[in-house]
Amino acid sequence: MAATTFATNTTIDIYQGMNMPPAAPDVAGVHVSLRAAYAPGLEASEGASAARWTHVVELALGVDIRDAGGGGPGGSSVYVPDQNGTKFNVV
Repeated sequence: MAATTFATNTTIDIYQGMNMPPAAPDVAGVHVSLRAAYAPGLEASEGASAARWTHVVELALGVDIRDAGGGGPGGSSVYVPDQNGTKFNVV
């Protein structure tokens, strides 16, 4: 995995496709930088709810995380700070 060149503030567990808690995550304990970005996500979506985002996450290159165009089948979901935390769909 590539070296982290940014300050991290939490961890996430990543689930791929239909895998979800209480099953084990596909990628566990990834150190990330998570920040709120509701206004930019709303503006960029131009009303398309599938394209809206509320947060931005920075993580190391090489981490297996997938976008399925609005959190559809095959995409990733992340749980902050772990599988018992808050769920976010990757868009």
